[in-house]
Amino acid sequence: LAHHAPLHKLQQLQIRFKHLQQRMAHASQQLLNSKTQQLSAVARALDSISPLATLQRGYAIIQHVPDEAVIRNASKVKPGDQIQARLAKGQLFCTVDKIQKD
Repeated sequence: LAHHAPLHKLQQLQIRFKHLQQRMAHASQQLLNSKTQQLSAVARALDSISPLATLQRGYAIIQHVPDEAVIRNASKVKPGDQIQARLAKGQLFCTVDKIQKD
């Protein structure tokens, strides 16, 4: 009769509840760790292709001054054109003196 008493049943349920809470906390922590690692990997991948990361490596983004169109080909400018070079830190405003096409 004592085995079926509500108090005994309540104690069993409390023990089970604490066990399930511990399992849930452990599973949540594992999921959080996994997602944190995934996020770090994606952030590294994005950083590696970021234009800002490219600038940090010593490259520049060259643009026409009036419209800020990116210049990818020397044939798109002529001597006397105003251009700007965007660097990792700052910008240079330049005038094209000479063009050499490959």
